[in-house]
Amino acid sequence: MVSPERKQARKELLRWSYLVGCKDDFTCQICGDDQEIVGIRSHHLEGFAFNKELRFDVDNGITLCVICHDLYHEAFMGGDEVPATKKTFTQFVCFLWSLALLCHRNGDRFVS
Repeated sequence: MVSPERKQARKELLRWSYLVGCKDDFTCQICGDDQEIVGIRSHHLEGFAFNKELRFDVDNGITLCVICHDLYHEAFMGGDEVPATKKTFTQFVCFLWSLALLCHRNGDRFVS
């Protein structure tokens, strides 16, 4: 059985997620994809588990498609155990832009 506190936190998280999506027009703020293709996630810039004060602050959220969200957590951060922060997210975006620039300079293909 789920406690009343947990139910309330779930409701607040769903509301937060919806408001973040509204703020970003339900569009991935990295690649521009929307929910029609791969699905979207509301991502905490300062991690949910590590920053209780900002858990439901809409300004602490950004909309990402499932692919960009998974790329950040799994490939860049190495899983959910590492605290997500605004700083690491900014580093991730800079990394992606660096890759895009590298690909552009090399004729849109990766060079080994």
